[in-house]
Amino acid sequence: MRIHARVAAVITGCTLSFWAAPVRLATAQSPSPIPTNTVVVIERPISTEGLSVAVTAYVEVVGSEPETPAGSVDFFDADELLATASLETLQQRTGATIRVNLPTGVHPIIAKYRGDQKFAFSISTPPVPLEVVPLQPAP
Repeated sequence: MRIHARVAAVITGCTLSFWAAPVRLATAQSPSPIPTNTVVVIERPISTEGLSVAVTAYVEVVGSEPETPAGSVDFFDADELLATASLETLQQRTGATIRVNLPTGVHPIIAKYRGDQKFAFSISTPPVPLEVVPLQPAP
């Protein structure tokens, strides 16, 4: 990028022009974030009302990067934020786990890895269904 500057001044009817030398600006190129993939695993895809269920999001590096993602994951029931959890090592994988106790119905669970300057944002797709059925009364 080259920049020219012109400054003009009027002194008793004369115009003075000043030209600055061309300047080349250095632009810092930050490396592209390392791509990631987020996968949701639900302890029990069908659960009974009143019981909590573990929901885990695993964040994996795409490609052969030997590094481990850090940061946190947001867990959603469709568009509703359920919780945020920090990544840690879980069974030799990088992930975050929360426990949920949701009302009856089918809940589309999504996890979003926030990423950082080194690792790219990723979202689990498609949503993983968690079905919660009503508690059956004892006969």
